[in-house]
Amino acid sequence: MLVRSCLEHGLIDELHLFLNPILLGGGQAVFAPGAQNKLRLLDATPLPDGVVALVYASA
Repeated sequence: MLVRSCLEHGLIDELHLFLNPILLGGGQAVFAPGAQNKLRLLDATPLPDGVVALVYASA
């Protein structure tokens, strides 16, 4: 909820996400439903276990 609020107010310069490939399951959404955040991808690093480390910056 803190990250979502900071994103909505433009307080985050860089965002590091780890994308874990799960076919079914749940979790908390980083972005609010219907929210549009302008981000640009700086780096994408695949890890040996299938996870992808992503780095985004504000556009």
